[in-house]
Amino acid sequence: MSIWIYLILLFLFTILGGAIPFLFKQFKSEWITLLLAFSGSFLLGITLLHLMPETFHELGEKAGIFIIVGFFFQLI
Repeated sequence: MSIWIYLILLFLFTILGGAIPFLFKQFKSEWITLLLAFSGSFLLGITLLHLMPETFHELGEKAGIFIIVGFFFQLI
């Protein structure tokens, strides 16, 4: 498939996910906490299982320095 099809699908799924509270009138505000927990755990899982091993494979031992610097940069 073309990259444009993937970009359009990504955009549409993002809009659909953001419109869920407006589409369902019985959407409870407590569900937002569950959705945030799910999305946070999904991002953490992707980071730990995919991005970090690939980063260490490409950069070697220097990757740890970049990760620590990025962590402290976010704290500042």
